[in-house]
Amino acid sequence: MENLTNRQRSILNNLFGELVKTEPLADLTRILKYYNDNLKDEDDQLIISQFKRLIENKLYLTLSSNFKFHQLDYFIEKYEEQLQDYIEDVPDSLESDFIERCIAEQYSILDSSVKFYVELDFYIRIDAMEFVSEQFLDEYKNSSKRKIEFLREKQNRIQLAQTSNNIIIENLEPQLEKTIPPPENTETQIESSDSHYEYINPHPDYFMLFGYELFIKFLEVDIKEKSKCLAKASFLVNKLRKEGLMNKTVSLAYIFKFSIEEFDLNFGKAYKFKSDYSENKYNEAYNHLKNSF
Repeated sequence: MENLTNRQRSILNNLFGELVKTEPLADLTRILKYYNDNLKDEDDQLIISQFKRLIENKLYLTLSSNFKFHQLDYFIEKYEEQLQDYIEDVPDSLESDFIERCIAEQYSILDSSVKFYVELDFYIRIDAMEFVSEQFLDEYKNSSKRKIEFLREKQNRIQLAQTSNNIIIENLEPQLEKTIPPPENTETQIESSDSHYEYINPHPDYFMLFGYELFIKFLEVDIKEKSKCLAKASFLVNKLRKEGLMNKTVSLAYIFKFSIEEFDLNFGKAYKFKSDYSENKYNEAYNHLKNSF
């Protein structure tokens, strides 16, 4: 820039900082701290315009690693991982709670009310969004619309799963009554139990349809030999939830704890399911077993 006063040059040098590679968030924090300490009452339009331009640049780079600003494909890829983190961090939360939060975040992008606070100190934080132009969020808005559609679809599936599960339980009760044999006839009791086995779900809060039988069969050897099966179980739970054979309204954290307490599965020292397992390793065996039901 030409024709700068010494003061302008000094301030801009401080804003732009040294020409070394730094993390975008660290640079954004540094610039906002300098603003907070030195420029809150600044009225030089050249300095203010350069400051805002810098903020937009650093904020754009920072938001690329923020889940709610991801493009749709990457948002979907990271969804399960973010869901697990949310459930672990928020006691008694369900996937439906996470979806509601995500939808609210996307609407805040659409109406430009979204905030991005940067911590400058233990008690000072600044919303970087207050310095960006009206057009800054425009490129995120179409993606936000698609993400809301994706989240609404998940929300509808959960509601449908709840309704289906309630219907199954209601229909199961009279069926179970019919399968109870006379106590004096042991032979009839076994025969009756076997003939109606496919309809008996001992854990309707967790499994739907034949999900329980598929779960037990798929992990049969691991349960018997108490071998480590974290990746295999993680694959299975994700598959059952996707295919409507496991109740999606129950959090992964609860399913993890239930799997250990009820089936004594060996997950080693892990405290949650894996998200980086290989589907190809288990798909063939899973599909073959599933087709037998």
